[in-house]
Amino acid sequence: MANTINPDLVLTTDTYRDKDHSSITELSRARQLEGSWLSSVVTHMNYSSESFGKQNFPMLLQTEGMGEVEKVDHFEYKYPVIGRPKKTSMVAKTLHSGTDQPGVGGGSFKIIFKDKHFSNQQTLYCKSNISVRVQAEPKQVGDYWEYTVSLWGKKATFCPIALVTAGTIWSAGVHKVPFEESYGVEGRSYLGGTAQNMVSLVRHSYKLRGNIQSKIMLYTIKADGKTFQYYTDWEMFLADLTFAEACENDLWTSIYGKEDGEFIMIDANTQIPVTSGGGIDQQIPNTDTHSYLTKKQLNNIIRDITFNIAEGKANIEIWTGTGGMDDINEVLTDELKGFTLIDSKQFADGTGWDMVFGSFFKAFRHVDGHTITFRKHAMFDRGMRGDVSDLHPTSGLPKSSHDIYILDNSIYDGKRNFRYVMEKGREYTTWDVLGSIIPKGHAASTSRASDRDSSSVHGMKSQGIQIMKPTGLYKSECV
Repeated sequence: MANTINPDLVLTTDTYRDKDHSSITELSRARQLEGSWLSSVVTHMNYSSESFGKQNFPMLLQTEGMGEVEKVDHFEYKYPVIGRPKKTSMVAKTLHSGTDQPGVGGGSFKIIFKDKHFSNQQTLYCKSNISVRVQAEPKQVGDYWEYTVSLWGKKATFCPIALVTAGTIWSAGVHKVPFEESYGVEGRSYLGGTAQNMVSLVRHSYKLRGNIQSKIMLYTIKADGKTFQYYTDWEMFLADLTFAEACENDLWTSIYGKEDGEFIMIDANTQIPVTSGGGIDQQIPNTDTHSYLTKKQLNNIIRDITFNIAEGKANIEIWTGTGGMDDINEVLTDELKGFTLIDSKQFADGTGWDMVFGSFFKAFRHVDGHTITFRKHAMFDRGMRGDVSDLHPTSGLPKSSHDIYILDNSIYDGKRNFRYVMEKGREYTTWDVLGSIIPKGHAASTSRASDRDSSSVHGMKSQGIQIMKPTGLYKSECV
């Protein structure tokens, strides 16, 4: 995953001084006017703040923070999904049995398929080196399609009954036509699929009470030969980190907010539906469970995911927690038992009494040629996910720490597979409700919106996650 922090974006701490900072725009005020682009930059910079807070929103960084953003016209939207090119169809009904010999003597016979994927004059293939030619246009029979076919082979050859039994898979080949006066063949276009999702409208608030601290965070942004600076109160910065962590969790776990066309959640106070987009968990088509990870499991999982990737070497990553990183390292280390280490520094370093033991695997090269990178996500260890998980009987860590997600982070058609989605006009916006306290950078006035001895700052944005090619995703939950 591209995770390079832009050196032109610098985040530092400072102490507020009127003479130095009165000419610098306060961040929340800048977001009111420039929230569309500034929100992505702030997400990027906040993630780079490992000296000031925990980095607990890497997917938010990878999408919103890296500018991988799609803006949609409505909170409900449809988008194209890249799947596998369809090459096969399944027999829907069994028409032959007993002593039948379909196709013997060069005669034609019928096969009922589940769809109209094959076309007239096309050669179809099945196991045991059996192939047939479609001899007529397919006819719809109820929900299925009837094909008239003839067998390729000697006249004494017939199609085994097992190959025309419901559930058997046939694949599509070339169209073979007469050497004279042939006529056109019909192609089956493959347009991928279309998925429907929606964005969630999320917000947070921060209340200012009593004396406001002088510590601030200073955002320095260099772009187009210019330098822009914004600052925010230290505690508001920490509140932004908490909000980013909550948004990250929602990108993974959010539940699609409709069932049978009806909203599943209605706000009790306003009676207005609450929008909610399906997160990463709901978009992953391949799921499983495990208690303890083995080398065979890891190898098979990776092969299942990469087997049908035709775009060369894909960018595949395993996202997990501390427990999962330990599991993977233990599995791969066990594989080295019995091998002679050429260089002892592979597992130990240092000299004399100052020895350091420990080397850990951060990547895995599969026999198919794909290299898989391991990434640790703090979400699996702590916070909204790890804190509510049962403990693993062996490691003592949360079971969620051993969960494994295999994500295809490749680029398709010039776009990253994971895209952050926002509704146009619902990008990040912020506003203040002023009482007795005036936040730094805001003009004092005798007119206030509240009579309370406090003020509050509010932020709101729409967000969702869109996966262009979900077939390369896999999740195994530790149980």
